[in-house]
Amino acid sequence: MSVSIHDVRQALNELGKLRFGEMRVEDAMHQIVQTTHTIFSVDGAGLMLADVDHHLLNAAVSDDRMRHLEELQVRHQEGPCIAAFEDKELVRAEDLSQDDRWPSFSQHAVARGVRAVLASPIPYNQDAVGVVAVLSEDRRPWSAEAELALLAFTDLAALLCCQAKWQRL
Repeated sequence: MSVSIHDVRQALNELGKLRFGEMRVEDAMHQIVQTTHTIFSVDGAGLMLADVDHHLLNAAVSDDRMRHLEELQVRHQEGPCIAAFEDKELVRAEDLSQDDRWPSFSQHAVARGVRAVLASPIPYNQDAVGVVAVLSEDRRPWSAEAELALLAFTDLAALLCCQAKWQRL
């Protein structure tokens, strides 16, 4: 996957209207997922948010397979999104068929045709409030540029969460 600074800048400019509240929060989350899916040229993207009990839930996904994989992680309480959320760190899995960190998730993901995942926590103060993730059907060594680009999108999601909180006050 090759993500250029130009691609990231263009995508962030397109998503810039989210910072100024020009669309509903739900639509904005879906827009983040769709733009992430496109810019990364991946086979799926998703955004999960924590509920009041600090459990991750689907907020927006690019397709049904991503929804299933996110639900699988929640059900088994293991996987790259759970790890990114709990550890508050970017998590990469380059080849799930060779990764033993999440045995149940990896087995199901590979069976659904997913080999690689990159997941980034959504920061809010000193905590994580969710995760943005992308997946690939092929083994994929995630580049430093891809990791930085996902962190940029994750920061945008954090701004969106902050905005949503203030709109409710």
